[in-house]
Amino acid sequence: MDESDKMDPDWAQEIEDVQPLKGKHKAKLALSDYIVESHDDDDDEVREAIPHHLLPKENIPQNLNYNIPISDEVFNNIQHTEKTLSGCRVSISPDHFKKLKKGSFPIEGRLDLHGFKEDQAWQGLNDFLTETYQQNKRCVLIVHGKGKGYGDCGNMGIIKANICQWLQNSPYVLAYHTAQGKHGGSGAVYVLMRKNKHK
Repeated sequence: MDESDKMDPDWAQEIEDVQPLKGKHKAKLALSDYIVESHDDDDDEVREAIPHHLLPKENIPQNLNYNIPISDEVFNNIQHTEKTLSGCRVSISPDHFKKLKKGSFPIEGRLDLHGFKEDQAWQGLNDFLTETYQQNKRCVLIVHGKGKGYGDCGNMGIIKANICQWLQNSPYVLAYHTAQGKHGGSGAVYVLMRKNKHK
């Protein structure tokens, strides 16, 4: 039985002139080449697969678990300097963002990324954020350290240089801001988490 006998006749007619690629130009993509992207529209999740090779390589370490949801909701008020890391989603109220900046939310969880390699830090952060969201914790502290050698002026460590993008990519994060001195100052960030409506 010919392959065209098994398919819709209209479709068979559309593709009758299509020829397979020859030689080295064939693309081989496995299911593991895809990550799950989450779009948050009024908390209704719509998931679609996106090839990880299309994502910006400078922000995603190599050899990672790509089954991590990625958010595309826009962030505002982004600062990424040696002294201040800050950003919030357009949906957050200005009052909540001010409260976060002042360190006024109770800190319900803490993650210290000192000594982690880039890929370990990225994976650990995503695991922590997922667990925090599932437990419906609202504000957590991420200690990223200061370091040197990375960032626009070489004045940040590798984790600090990447933490803003990693937090912006998470569907669970509403806002983040550099911590007050008593909580680690420019070596840490407060993270305001999205409410888990299922809890």
